[in-house]
Amino acid sequence: MKTSNWILWLGIVTIVLGVNGISNGFFAMLMFNTGGSTEPSFVCILNTAAIFRSAFFVLAGVFFLLKRAISWKIMLAALLFSLFYFLASWLVFALKSGEFFPINLFNIFGLLGPAIDLLLLLILFRIQPYYPDQPQQQVWLFSTGAPTESTLKWATAAGILCVLIPASLFVIWVSISNSGLSHEESSALFDRWLPAFLRPRFRVNYLSLALALGGVVFSILGLKLNTVAWRLLNMTVLVASILLLSINLFSMM
Repeated sequence: MKTSNWILWLGIVTIVLGVNGISNGFFAMLMFNTGGSTEPSFVCILNTAAIFRSAFFVLAGVFFLLKRAISWKIMLAALLFSLFYFLASWLVFALKSGEFFPINLFNIFGLLGPAIDLLLLLILFRIQPYYPDQPQQQVWLFSTGAPTESTLKWATAAGILCVLIPASLFVIWVSISNSGLSHEESSALFDRWLPAFLRPRFRVNYLSLALALGGVVFSILGLKLNTVAWRLLNMTVLVASILLLSINLFSMM
């Protein structure tokens, strides 16, 4: 992918993650302040720090898209701060719970954040030699040359898989919502369709967001295939992934 595309992708992703983190942080603070949360006070402090971390993400994303001289360093600082926040949270929860791997953080969703941070760091360092003066330079994430046709087809297959899971969850939710039940009854019935680790608030949304982002990335790669049918298939996956991203982000507001 060209450096300009990586810049656009990285900037938009960090802004989206930042806005989502700010909204979730304020919701958690509101629940705590109104007495609707049973979380201890140190969790409130971590939520406040998470809001600042997310605001830093938005700032870094905006500067990265503006391509200022200091933009690369701001993005690096935002990602490192996010990783430091995870380590600090790990230390706090470990001390409070007496567990070295507290379940609050060491689950598929707790580890998703730092995994995304590390991926974004990898992209950031890959494009560093060309940012921002060589926007047409081709940069490959895990190789030094253009991907083969076979690799692009596997990327297409991965994109289809990524979009099918959140699309299926969305269809199930719409079907249940249109069954005439109340919202509470629909939510309870939908939860029964899910494994236990997906039932806490927003976890289905987080999973759908991560998979939809994967669908965007893989379909963009697949668009490099020359066959019209493959390009149409990848364009369909790309549009569906963007729609699912928007739907899940909107539902979390």
